[in-house]
Amino acid sequence: MKTKEINGLDIYEYEGTRFNMLMQYGTWGVAMSGGSPEYKPISRMTRHMMTDEVFVLLKGSCTLYTAGQDEKPGPMDITELEPYKIYNVTKATWHNRRVSADGLILVVENNPSVEGITEAADLDQEY
Repeated sequence: MKTKEINGLDIYEYEGTRFNMLMQYGTWGVAMSGGSPEYKPISRMTRHMMTDEVFVLLKGSCTLYTAGQDEKPGPMDITELEPYKIYNVTKATWHNRRVSADGLILVVENNPSVEGITEAADLDQEY
């Protein structure tokens, strides 16, 4: 949420909701996502057909699940994010993430809500 505007400088603040799009310019947006206090297995994957998506771990822990670029999610790769490293999920790659209850990640992406650029698929098993 924008909290201040100072002489051409906009300041945004994370409100602590699970996923919060903080600012957008044109089609690009910057969000932060915190964890959930309850454990929920990953049972669904999404992919963005026209854009990459960047994740940066700021605190806590985050597990990133990727499953290739075939028509359906393929074999699962599981990556534990390290703080302050940039993880770029390339366009058309199936992915999901789990953020710890005390975690916070920065997300930079082209607007995935534009119709037709995001696909979803249920998994045969939970992770």
